[in-house]
Amino acid sequence: MTIAPSTPTKERPTRDTGGRTGDAWRVIVLNDNHNTFEGVAAALARVLPGVGFDQGMTLANRIHNTGQAVVWSGHREPAELYWEGLKELGLTMRRSSGRTPAVSYSVFHPGELELVDRGDGSGRALASISDRLEHTRAKFWRYPPGTRGKRHAEHLQEEVFVVLEGSAAIDLGDPPERHELPRGSVCVVQPGTPLQLRNDGEDDVLFFIVGAPPEEGGADYLPDVL
Repeated sequence: MTIAPSTPTKERPTRDTGGRTGDAWRVIVLNDNHNTFEGVAAALARVLPGVGFDQGMTLANRIHNTGQAVVWSGHREPAELYWEGLKELGLTMRRSSGRTPAVSYSVFHPGELELVDRGDGSGRALASISDRLEHTRAKFWRYPPGTRGKRHAEHLQEEVFVVLEGSAAIDLGDPPERHELPRGSVCVVQPGTPLQLRNDGEDDVLFFIVGAPPEEGGADYLPDVL
C-alpha cells in the first residue's frame, strides 16, 4: 500500500461454511501497491455502515500488514452491495463465486520457506507468512550464533515466541531477567514488557514468532542487555 490515495484488493463476498459463523458472508479487502491508506480508509468509511475514517485507517493498516482483511460480515444481500460499492470506488477484488469460501488454510513444510537476510548486519534472516493471516502476524526468524534482536517493548501487540530449532534465551522486564529457551519452548509476552531475544550458543536458532493484533502500534527501543 502506498502513501497516496490507494485502493485495496477485495474478495467477492464469500460464505463461511464452518463453525459459529456459518451464516456470515464476508467482504475481504486485499492489499495492493496502487492505493493509499487514506484512499482505502475513505472508501471503507463511505460504503460500510458504522465505519468512520479512523476505523477505516485501522483496517487499511491491517490490509497492508497482513495482505488482506475482513472489513464486513453478515447477510448475503448487503455483503454483495458493499462489495460492489467498494469495487466502484476502485478497490481491487479477488474473484470467487458467491458461495465458494475463501481459502481457509495454508500448510508450510520444512525447507519451503526462503529466509531473507534482515539487512541490518546482524546475520539474522526471516520469512513472513503474515499475508496468509487476517487477525495476527507471524514470521520465522533464524538467529546465527552470537546474535541478538533489538531490545524493545511493544505498545500494542502481544507476542508468542516458539523455539523450533536450537537453544535460545530471552531477557524480560526492566531490570531484565534472563530465561533459557531450549528447543520446543514457548514464551508469551504481553504489550509493554521489555524483551530481547538472543542466541549465545554455537548453533543456529529458528524461532516462530506470532503477534496480535496485526497492526503494529509502535514500540519503545531500549539499550541492549550485554
